[in-house]
Amino acid sequence: MKKAATLAKCTVLLAWLLGLSGGQAAARAREQVPFQLVQGKVTDAGTNTPLPGVNVLVKGTLTGTTTDADGNYQLTVTEPGAILVFSFLGYEKQEIPVGNQTTLNVRLAEDQKTLEEVVVVGYGVQRKSDLTGAVASISSEEITQLPVATLQEGLQGRVPGVQVSQTSGAPGANPRVRIRGSNSIQYGNDPLYVIDGFPINSGSGTGNIGAGNAFGNNQGTSPLAFINPNDIESITVLKDASATAIYGARGANGVVIVTTKKGKAGQTQINYDTYVGVQQISKKLDLLNAPDWAELDRLFWARFRNGSLLSRAYTPEQIAAMDAGTDWQDAIFRTAPIQSHNLSLSGGSEKTRFSISGNYFDQQGIIINSRFRKGTAGINLEHDANDRFKVGTSLIASFIEDDAVPHSTTGHDQGGILYAAMHMVPTLPVRQPDGSYSSQEKLFNTTGIFASPQTQNPVETAERMKNNKTNSRVLGNLFAQYRIGESLVAKVSLGADISHVRLNAYIPSDFVISRGVGGTGRVAVNQVFNWVNENTLTYHKTLAERHTFNALAGFSVQRERTSSVTAISQNFFTDILGYENLGLGSSPQFPASDAFRWSLVSFLGRVNYDYAGKYLFTASARYDGSSRFGQNNRYGFFPSAAVAWRVSQEKFLRENRWLSDLKVRTSYGRTGNQEIPLYQNVQTFGLGSPYAFGNNFVTTIVPGALVNENMKWESTDQWDAGVDLGLFNNRLSLVADYYYKVTRDLLFNVAIPRQGGYTSSLMNIGSVRNKGLELGLNAIIADQALKWNLAANISFNRNKVLKLADADRFFGSTISSYLIQRNGGAGTVIMEGQPIGVFWGNIFDGLWQTQEEFRAGHMANNSNVGPGFENYRDVDGNGVFQEGLDETVVGNPHPKYEFGINNTLSFKGFDLSIFVNGTQGNDVLNLNLIDLTTQINGKNGLAIYKEAWDGPGTSNRIAKIDRPDGREGTFPNRVSSNYIEDGSFVRLRNLTLGYNVPLAPGAFLKRARVYAAAENLLTLTKYSGYNPEVSSMGNNNTVFGVDMNAYPLAKTYRLGVQIGF
Repeated sequence: MKKAATLAKCTVLLAWLLGLSGGQAAARAREQVPFQLVQGKVTDAGTNTPLPGVNVLVKGTLTGTTTDADGNYQLTVTEPGAILVFSFLGYEKQEIPVGNQTTLNVRLAEDQKTLEEVVVVGYGVQRKSDLTGAVASISSEEITQLPVATLQEGLQGRVPGVQVSQTSGAPGANPRVRIRGSNSIQYGNDPLYVIDGFPINSGSGTGNIGAGNAFGNNQGTSPLAFINPNDIESITVLKDASATAIYGARGANGVVIVTTKKGKAGQTQINYDTYVGVQQISKKLDLLNAPDWAELDRLFWARFRNGSLLSRAYTPEQIAAMDAGTDWQDAIFRTAPIQSHNLSLSGGSEKTRFSISGNYFDQQGIIINSRFRKGTAGINLEHDANDRFKVGTSLIASFIEDDAVPHSTTGHDQGGILYAAMHMVPTLPVRQPDGSYSSQEKLFNTTGIFASPQTQNPVETAERMKNNKTNSRVLGNLFAQYRIGESLVAKVSLGADISHVRLNAYIPSDFVISRGVGGTGRVAVNQVFNWVNENTLTYHKTLAERHTFNALAGFSVQRERTSSVTAISQNFFTDILGYENLGLGSSPQFPASDAFRWSLVSFLGRVNYDYAGKYLFTASARYDGSSRFGQNNRYGFFPSAAVAWRVSQEKFLRENRWLSDLKVRTSYGRTGNQEIPLYQNVQTFGLGSPYAFGNNFVTTIVPGALVNENMKWESTDQWDAGVDLGLFNNRLSLVADYYYKVTRDLLFNVAIPRQGGYTSSLMNIGSVRNKGLELGLNAIIADQALKWNLAANISFNRNKVLKLADADRFFGSTISSYLIQRNGGAGTVIMEGQPIGVFWGNIFDGLWQTQEEFRAGHMANNSNVGPGFENYRDVDGNGVFQEGLDETVVGNPHPKYEFGINNTLSFKGFDLSIFVNGTQGNDVLNLNLIDLTTQINGKNGLAIYKEAWDGPGTSNRIAKIDRPDGREGTFPNRVSSNYIEDGSFVRLRNLTLGYNVPLAPGAFLKRARVYAAAENLLTLTKYSGYNPEVSSMGNNNTVFGVDMNAYPLAKTYRLGVQIGF
């Protein structure tokens, strides 16, 4: 302060010395720039307690200070007509002219808007301070921080307890979402999504339609990709039973409530947001170049069968003349553009409010010829007919076009582009001098040099194979609301979700995969019509200013009908028209058509009681009847209760200066899961194999699954205990939750003695437990000229199978019968005492080094093994390695914990955001290593092949380049610990630097911001593959954390502009 006064005096003295106005001018300068010391105390207007840390700023300048621990401040004012601005989080801002005052005491009133912050919950809203359950919210700014194609991506790393995994880096791919772990073994684990009141399950058929195994598995487009992220106002995640039981049979896996932006009364606002950018592969594998591969390949043929097939290899002279050859990764990867354009208008009067938006999103994939395009339009209208009656509507319309590239479904088929790029021999060019695509089959047929003939040129596959999907979708909702008296509100809503999905696919007739059938064309159409009607009564009443009641009662009915048609034709005489004229195929296949329907009828209710803002109680229940279940168990009742105590409102803490909020809460309840295949409760029939009757073949009808009339809901009981803590006027806030939930009556297809042709039946067989801890932290580190907010969260979940039916274990879904030639191609198990889907196989103990060691070991009697080959552990310790008996758990795909950290900073017009997320303690089964490290003949491999065993002590991981009996006996096509890697990672998910352009008051532009952003800039991991965040089997419940030719993740660099009028 003394420095400020001295500086002011020096300014006046300098003016005098320069002779600007002489002595009299200096006197006038002193009058215009008074040196006024202002001091005072800032207190709470309600309690009169001092407020430390209040910002005191001279308006229009950077001159300011903050109050001390006793609420006192001092500030030297040099500006004539100065106005002091007093601001503090949770309190209303005050602006006070200084005038001639030297003492200025201020009383700040609590900001009711902050205190009354509301969050959207099931069938209503609640004040955040009154919540008794585990509920988290995400703002629109957080959602649009990243260039997301689906709203699930916007959840990643933002909410404790919500695990979002990118199963594929393909544009528009469907992420895997789990809230507080996996509950079900075989069926739905996805949360329920509620879009402006309309319930949608992401596992439904809407948007997902497969092209068939011959075309590969691209994991499907996300059914929620139709939503424009820019239209989202907020996302609320309901996690515990107190919050989710109101959704009953669909609440077991958590609920995500999406609220789109509504219009507000006032001047019409026009906003245009756009960005353009490029994407690049974030990591490449280190593969062998041409001469290195050719030398190792020659070494293999020289050893294999005593060199009798050495002519299949390049000669030393040919190898010496080779250059580096073709990098097939460079051939299929590209720098791909991405762009988004969003235009919105909102406004209205006090009676009528509107919001209209349109968006175009275009993301080309980093693999050539992959692309995802989306156009959406949205409208929200609300009209107050009078003080009691209100109507409104929301509508989302979208069109999506997805050009997907084939993904290998068996681990080795020639339809997979990435598989072919990893294994295509580098000695071949992409194209021959005549412009034709090079072919390994032609290489072998014309030169005798062996390269796997089944591997198709990946560039040719990307450019000529077609796999196009379009999705037209409309989701609309109408509501009418009427206030009956002062306390009772009736609401009726009717919504519909209509989608039309079309798949067009074609494999050319000269492809290896289709040459035997002369090309294959497929057209499939899937139509879904889903409607819901909901009717609620809400009662709100406060008695004696201390007792507040809120009650909800409702009735809901929802029905969905799906129909599909598929046509396939083969043997095309020309590839020019492809799927656009299936009639050109002379071998049409049997057409297929399906129709499905399900319905749900529900009664629901909730009661909230609040005593003096301190003691809170919530009870909710839902009674559901579902057409999916048997007659004996069609209806289910799902109750919950919760209590909370706002300790900070007690008298003994109200005067506390550092404690802003303290609430302890607990809840218990039951929810259900109805996401099982349809018609398991009725006898179904299907087509069987043709039967020879006399000289003719006749169509046979065979029964479907064995009906289980006693099949019932999977039900989840969950207990939750939480603490909400706010310190230093909520500058630091913490939310902590511990939960324990058990899912019983798990549905699983269980093998039964063959009777009447049945081999399995869907039964309720066991239980699964999830327990964990969630921590969420928010901190305002600085809030003056420099503003710095920190949001961080961390989650710990432990999953465990408690009970199964009469079986030691069940294997998970088949992954690849080629890469895993054990256990029917399965690599995971479900067994008591272990998490769902742990990796199951052999423990790799290195390589046998000497003949003596091998002969004395436990694998001496196993064929095709010896020095330089795999040593698998004798798990049961009986001295002999036995296939199938010496297998055990070798890895766990579940992370020990996952986290997210988001920093947002601003200074003057600049803003900076840094978002980091990651997981720790999870394993990945890297099946790419099998062929890339054990099959050098005819296929390329990793550069570490050069470190293969070549005598005792030379290597203990990469086996000898030789397999005397080929793929006979004991060989490496299996799950073993050698292929299990640490999948932990820390990723710089987003980095954004922006600048808000200063605008003059009254200017045509109301807002102008430019920014540069980058995604996935840096990943810290020990994983050797493309991306540790991977799950090639998509959203499979029993198999995840498997890397098998998955579409890699891209780095993205963007430039954006945001303009408001």
